[in-house]
Amino acid sequence: MNEQIAAQLATHSAEMAMVLSQTAARWNGSIAHVSEESSKLFQLKLQLIGATAQNLLEQHGQANMQTQLKASGMFPGVQQTPAAPPAAGS
Repeated sequence: MNEQIAAQLATHSAEMAMVLSQTAARWNGSIAHVSEESSKLFQLKLQLIGATAQNLLEQHGQANMQTQLKASGMFPGVQQTPAAPPAAGS
């Protein structure tokens, strides 16, 4: 009876080792996938932050330019009217 129990234990241990090996392989594959996707997401977030910063800098530059033009009496998008001709007889 002990030999039969030992054989069953050995078979069970071998089966469990195979199942654990397969589980470890799936976990490693999943971890690699999550790591790769996290890396891609991080890169996309960096690109989004860079694009947002660039957009804000451009908007600030345009706002700054418009403020300077308005302060100097020139308004963006509006052409200055030509000066009136001098009055005749003056």
